[in-house]
Amino acid sequence: MKEMKGDMLVAATDTTAATIVWAMTALMKNPRVMKKVQEEVRNFGDKKDFLDEDDINRCRRICPGMHMAVVALDLLLANFLYSFDWDLPEEVKSEDVDVEALPGLVSHKKNHLFLIAKTR
Repeated sequence: MKEMKGDMLVAATDTTAATIVWAMTALMKNPRVMKKVQEEVRNFGDKKDFLDEDDINRCRRICPGMHMAVVALDLLLANFLYSFDWDLPEEVKSEDVDVEALPGLVSHKKNHLFLIAKTR
């Protein structure tokens, strides 16, 4: 049972991390959408340092694991967009960001996504 709990935790964090990478990939490929989403998320915060569940309280309950994953994803991505401005390395253009995936149960990017986070 202990091993199973460990496997479930690793599976949950692995899929969450992969989802965040793909979301950031999509946003970096679409700078106009990135700006719009950042504006919306930053309007939630009302000059706070960090967003919490009360700021993004729109999730429905399906099962405890699903709720936790959705809240974690929402909060992680919202706080990434709320707290930082994001850029690609100087030599990379948004159209150069690839969307190739590795095979497997969790769809990881084939090539790493390198970003520069700037505090706002």
